[in-house]
Amino acid sequence: MAEFPYTQTVKSIRILFDQIQAVGKPTKVNQKWIESIGLKTKSDKNLPGVLKFLGFVDGAGVPTQIWMDYRDKTKSAIVLAQSMRASYSTLFAMYPEAHKKDDEALNNFFTSNTTVAAVMVTSILNTFKALRDLADFEADVPESIEDDVADAVVKKEERKKPSIGAAGGPLAITVNIQLQVPATEDASVYDKFFESLYKHVLSKDKS
Repeated sequence: MAEFPYTQTVKSIRILFDQIQAVGKPTKVNQKWIESIGLKTKSDKNLPGVLKFLGFVDGAGVPTQIWMDYRDKTKSAIVLAQSMRASYSTLFAMYPEAHKKDDEALNNFFTSNTTVAAVMVTSILNTFKALRDLADFEADVPESIEDDVADAVVKKEERKKPSIGAAGGPLAITVNIQLQVPATEDASVYDKFFESLYKHVLSKDKS
């Protein structure tokens, strides 16, 4: 099931995105930074997750190029719209103009695509609507913004992939072969056994 971000204090979303444009770029977005811009309610602790979902910060909370693009007030609403299209991709796949859908349609989608209780679905819906109200889905999208959003989506998907091997290297496979030789007093049987073992398993030159 898809996981969608939410905050129960949706008015904080406008404050958050206003502050992205008003204050300097932080080295890392965490709870301490959220509190530093005046967002201190219990529900505001979810805001870093909203930014991560949208690709504004990476997995470590470091602002991405999308964050920087949003700081340009002439493009910010377009940037957010593109980010929402990419991040809510399953929603926009079902409804290409999801930003125009009514509450009933959106609620039905989020209910059928999450496992959370109804009260949380309402928060997910309200969070989507609060973001939508800051976005411009009708304007032409500059190619540079499309590229930045696509790049952030690729990196986010890469973080979801399980690493292979202890350090991300090739996967090592160990094969344990067990052979049994019947008990016999005929030494030639053992000689032939080990001769065959060397020939077919141990020898590097099997040509």
